[in-house]
Amino acid sequence: MTNKQKTEFIKMCLFYYFRISKQCKYICSEFGKGNADIFAENEKSKKQYEVEIKVSKSDFNAEFVNKKCYSSFKILKHSEGCDIYKNMYFYVCVPEELKEYTKKIFSSDKRFSSYGILTCDFNGKTTFKEKIKVIKIAKKQSEYKDLKEKIISRMSSEIFCSRKQYVSSLCKINISSAGIFDDKKEISEEQVSLYLWPWQ
Repeated sequence: MTNKQKTEFIKMCLFYYFRISKQCKYICSEFGKGNADIFAENEKSKKQYEVEIKVSKSDFNAEFVNKKCYSSFKILKHSEGCDIYKNMYFYVCVPEELKEYTKKIFSSDKRFSSYGILTCDFNGKTTFKEKIKVIKIAKKQSEYKDLKEKIISRMSSEIFCSRKQYVSSLCKINISSAGIFDDKKEISEEQVSLYLWPWQ
């Protein structure tokens, strides 16, 4: 897998983990100004989770180790979370092979004392329930603030993008973000109806 593929695989597993294991009804990715890889909220328990995904040591170091890269913005990003809100629980999710390295870095710096660690198993024989493991439980950083409306808005955008990708793949055409078809290919009436159906 490429790093991009690993990241998307982990996102998929985290969606399952937060929806099924943590019973979160509101889950999205690329959320807020902090661009959280995954943000989830459990309305019943009043808990919110932000997850940063790191799939390589260089990627991890750029965010958490290298002094040149680890600016005050990075610290604020994870301690205050998305937009102007503080996240309640912050986690980093890494592949199994980065588990010990992540534990070592986080245990050596008090700035990371409240951060939690999750790992993702890429073994094809494990089920979704077994993919995500909690290595270190995150500590609560702030009080709950209702972000459901913002999360729902982001979820709706993600559904549209997923639908566009699916239709593009199904019809074997390129559809731009503005809805323009690839004009180098002929589009059948059946394909057009498939593309238009969400708005009909």
